[in-house]
Amino acid sequence: MKKKERLIVILIINYYTLTIMIKKRTVLKLILGGILIFIMTFAFLLVVPQMEKLTGLETINPEGKSGKVLVVYHPGVSSFQKDVTMSFVRGLVEIDYVVDITTPSSKTTTEIANYDLVVLGAPTYGFAPAKPIENYIKRVADFKEMRIVSILTGAGSTDESVEKMKELILMTNGRLIKSLPLWSSAPNEEIYGISDAKQIAYKAGLELEIN
Repeated sequence: MKKKERLIVILIINYYTLTIMIKKRTVLKLILGGILIFIMTFAFLLVVPQMEKLTGLETINPEGKSGKVLVVYHPGVSSFQKDVTMSFVRGLVEIDYVVDITTPSSKTTTEIANYDLVVLGAPTYGFAPAKPIENYIKRVADFKEMRIVSILTGAGSTDESVEKMKELILMTNGRLIKSLPLWSSAPNEEIYGISDAKQIAYKAGLELEIN
């Protein structure tokens, strides 16, 4: 093989070697990029839904004569928890209760003595109520036999979350008078006989007896 031909062969080999190295680096970058995206997505799904959402205290039906209710709920990342909570509130307003509504945070009132009922609501994350509502219950520390309704939501089974909420309320001297688990994906007919979660919540508020 002539010197010129050997040089061409060497150049071709070097070219393909360099091409393979570049491809390997590109693949490695793609793999690392995919891993980074996965970690960021996982962190988003794990952390963001559990973050406190600070809101003021909104009063509905301030002239109500039946009594006064405090509703503290964590909305989560979808509209489902808010929708069913507000449907429950609509039922309470129909029977003439004053309703104060807010979300659980370090700024949320823990002064509950002036209320006849406290409603605690949260989505289920990791088989338990969302952390902001758990933290709020712990900040109240002593409900002093206050009547409590819990509204817990989830895609399907919420049994463990419901039990966890019961334990938290019992540990803080609350009196749970109604537990209302509602599902966004699984059929609610299994428990309530109808499927519409908002209608179930509205009816529960409308028919609630505080005693």
